[in-house]
Amino acid sequence: MLQILCLFIVFMCFWHESCSYHYSNGHDIFKSFKTKAKKYHPPPPAHRMYPPPPPPPAPANPSQPPAPTGRTKSPSTKPGQAPLAVVESEAAFTLYHGRNFKVIQNLFYNFTYLLLQQVGDSIGKDWDLNISVFPDPLTNFTLDTSSAVGFLELLGCVGKLKGVPVSFGVASPCISQLILQGTIPTVELDNSSVDLNATSLNVTFEALFGSSTNVQLPGRGQNQSNYVSFDSSIDRGPLQRAEWIKFLASFVDMEQRANIVYDKIQSNYQCLNASGKGNNVSKPLVAWASYSMDLGVWTFSNDPYKLQLNLDAGGLNLDYANLSVFFNMSIEANVEDFHTIASTLDVMIDETYIPDPSGYTWDNLTTSANITDKSAFPFLVHKRLWRHDKRIGINNALDWMEGANAQPQVVLRDLIEVLYPPLNDGRGYNITYFRNIAIGESFVNTTTSECPRVDMTSALEPTIIPCTNQSRF
Repeated sequence: MLQILCLFIVFMCFWHESCSYHYSNGHDIFKSFKTKAKKYHPPPPAHRMYPPPPPPPAPANPSQPPAPTGRTKSPSTKPGQAPLAVVESEAAFTLYHGRNFKVIQNLFYNFTYLLLQQVGDSIGKDWDLNISVFPDPLTNFTLDTSSAVGFLELLGCVGKLKGVPVSFGVASPCISQLILQGTIPTVELDNSSVDLNATSLNVTFEALFGSSTNVQLPGRGQNQSNYVSFDSSIDRGPLQRAEWIKFLASFVDMEQRANIVYDKIQSNYQCLNASGKGNNVSKPLVAWASYSMDLGVWTFSNDPYKLQLNLDAGGLNLDYANLSVFFNMSIEANVEDFHTIASTLDVMIDETYIPDPSGYTWDNLTTSANITDKSAFPFLVHKRLWRHDKRIGINNALDWMEGANAQPQVVLRDLIEVLYPPLNDGRGYNITYFRNIAIGESFVNTTTSECPRVDMTSALEPTIIPCTNQSRF
């Protein structure tokens, strides 16, 4: 009976505000997150809400570092007050803000990151493979993925970017200039390791933001102590991708800025979305497709992100539930099936990869797709063949991989213009990411563009597209 009473007292003490500080340390809180780690599936509505307090901590493990101590993280993390950041769109990550620590989870790969205000020399040595420990906030980092660039600029933390790989490609005019003038140095990365404890410049980075789609798991990448998998580019929806700004902001103590930016983007996107769906004209059928030069195969993309953009812009999708998406162009029956589907399209967005995008024309498509009679294909007859490689930067990097994920409202407005060209409203909207190769539209070299900000490391304000809740059509 006495043992039960003691356990009850300990449990009540943990949940009570006066005792929660003593139990809310990084190591104990992590135990609860680790036990909940699962393979990622679309998260339930509960992920929208601020995570509930964790269960009582397990007994201390002598092999682990001592519990962190330090100042309270923020008054906003006290019980009964709003958290620093909340995942609203069911994006594939979770945030937990404690008093002097943060726990961030990448739900795609069950990677967990523990951020501590005070990190000792021995911290993190005994953590498990999928756990990485970082100081809070980071004072410097490097990138191995361009998908984080647009978010860094919106947050205004480019000044913490202290180096990029020699082969790094970027389309941002501001970051391009910082790299070209040497303000952001290029460094050699060891092909066998991304730990970056030693580089050609003898720089040690606190974190390397990369994408797990670019590394072989569980090899190079996440098993390195300072690797952070930033996977906005594979989340399933436009707003889900945009909300990864909160993931990145948590590493640099810029949650308030992230909330402001995301709220503006979300509001603008939703307004444009309403205008796209409110049109009173026939909706065009649109598909995103790509050709593998190695395999000789054309593929229609059923990526949920692109299908959602099509619908939000007022377009129609193919019936992917009842058709094949892969077509081997060396098989006559596949060629006929591909032609049958393509002949129904009003608009095609060609995503075919080519090392030098500037050299891609519609002749590339007609040749690879074995099209000899263009009159059978409406998207060719009406010259509505597009690519998303309008803006190209260093090492042929596409701005589509940078700004498009960070600012989906611009992509949506672009796509509305692509789908409804006869209905231009006379305000001279210039499409940002797409170019019409059917009319020979050229690309924009962003490395020669001027940075629009005097301080190239200062925060970029999100682009707000003029919009009303009424249809523009």
